[in-house]
Amino acid sequence: MLLTPWSLALVFAAGTRVLVMPFENLSDDAVEDWKGSVFEEAISFHLEAAGHQVVDVRTRNRHLANQGFDPAQPVTRATAIALARDLGAERLVVGSFSSSGDRLEAMARVVDLSEGVTIGVVEDFVKRDELTSLANQIAKNIFRLERGRPPIGFDESAERRAKLAPAAIKAIAHARLSVERDEQLEHLERAIAIEPHYLESRLMLGSLLLEDDKAREAIDVLVSARDSGGSDAKAYFVLGVAYLSVGEPTAAYEIFQDLIKLDDNRAATHNNLGVAAMRLGLLDESIQAFEYAVERGGVGASYFFNLGFALWRAGKGARALELFEKVAELRPLDGEAYFMLAAAAAFQSDPEKAETMHATSLLLSPNLVDVDAATVEGWERVVFGEESRDVDSVVVLEVDPALAEILDAREYRTIGRLDEAVQLLQKSLYRDPSENELRRELADVLREAGDLDRAANELAIVLWNEPTCDVHVELAQIFFELDKPDRARQQIEMALALDPDHGGALLLRDTIPAAVP
Repeated sequence: MLLTPWSLALVFAAGTRVLVMPFENLSDDAVEDWKGSVFEEAISFHLEAAGHQVVDVRTRNRHLANQGFDPAQPVTRATAIALARDLGAERLVVGSFSSSGDRLEAMARVVDLSEGVTIGVVEDFVKRDELTSLANQIAKNIFRLERGRPPIGFDESAERRAKLAPAAIKAIAHARLSVERDEQLEHLERAIAIEPHYLESRLMLGSLLLEDDKAREAIDVLVSARDSGGSDAKAYFVLGVAYLSVGEPTAAYEIFQDLIKLDDNRAATHNNLGVAAMRLGLLDESIQAFEYAVERGGVGASYFFNLGFALWRAGKGARALELFEKVAELRPLDGEAYFMLAAAAAFQSDPEKAETMHATSLLLSPNLVDVDAATVEGWERVVFGEESRDVDSVVVLEVDPALAEILDAREYRTIGRLDEAVQLLQKSLYRDPSENELRRELADVLREAGDLDRAANELAIVLWNEPTCDVHVELAQIFFELDKPDRARQQIEMALALDPDHGGALLLRDTIPAAVP
């Protein structure tokens, strides 16, 4: 079943970045909580196979843990939206499931993060022992929101997944919900022992081993990966990273070349091809690959550094200088970036800048004191995933609320220091995302600062948690100021549906037609 409160607009554009959350268990039996990750994993698998970017489960869990949340426990909608935005997602999928007697049912909600509103709801049910089939069906219904049918190859993939042993499905679900490394490894090894060809288990285990500097073991786990698209391509990518980690650039070069033939738009693949090419002495080819990575990767510090480093090696100091400056701006604690920036500045006959940057680099990385920029090798940066957003740079906030911060924010607002006020209010909201009055206050400050789009987004979250006439009217006023009269009228209609006599809504309804030709 599909429910679409909006008209059927495009739900997922090509390459959309999506955060999928584990589904909440609405049943009384907490022992079944792990099933929520089965839905999340199935939806993520099918979205990735269709060419969308899904936030990696380890990135999601690490960020949740940094904010004081247990990844195995459900979060509020507001928290999920805030998390998705921090991780650079454009769409959010949240859902729930419940079982009663012999019936298992589930519901998924797709959220447009630009507006913070639901753009589609899907639901379905099966017999209680058909969990994987229901997860596949929910994923299919999500695709149907967009175009009435799932992508080519969906049914074949769903059929293969439906044949997986339930014990393996349960093991990987527990691994995806855990942040304890030993527990994750234990669950994944169990899943692979039960289902040796369950590639999702191999992908996750290989990635964890690679993070633990066990690249040889990761290669053994991932060597069965093939470049056939979907999750196979993802595992193949990680295998290429592992080969770079053990000093085998030829094998990595072949893998990343194959992957580019499958998808030419992924910046990380071009970047790592450039790393492999550089380590094989193919300097011109590495520069071209890094250029493609920068072109496709947005604000990616590693992409800028690698291109700058390759250009430096090619004797093109002027452009290298500009790129290293960008890296230093994005990563102000990057000693290697300042070191290369100093070298490029010296090459451009700017001794004062060179001296300052060199001193900064040694302050950040004292081990660089005897390094010669003219001969340094191996500084190319391998990218594990896309770098369009540096999620690890987000500040980890305190867990307990602090009234002093709210009072300071109001003081800053009074004296016109609106940026500081916004920062403090956002910090407080991370601790309690459901605090609607505080979120309305943040919207007011953003509006005063002229950031109407962000103000509208905050009010949309408030309306999701607790629809009220006053907030609908406030949002209508912002849309009016943004010259979006149709959106403003929509909010007025929603306000009047709650209270037909609301004075502010009636007044604004009469104002907008007169103000807009």
